[in-house]
Amino acid sequence: MKQQQPKDEIFELLYRDFMDELEASNLLYVNDTAGFNRWYKERLLKLCHQYKILMMHQYLETS
Repeated sequence: MKQQQPKDEIFELLYRDFMDELEASNLLYVNDTAGFNRWYKERLLKLCHQYKILMMHQYLETS
């Protein structure tokens, strides 16, 4: 049986990755607020989707 990380720890890794990308994107979109808002919305949706998949996998493994 493989050892799994707790969901909170995995979410923390996903969130930390998101925050790193957010910091880098601030430099890319310095004068483009609309572009930043678009990027932020897409990336936040991706984070939510990754977490949803994580929760579904955990549910399937425990049921």
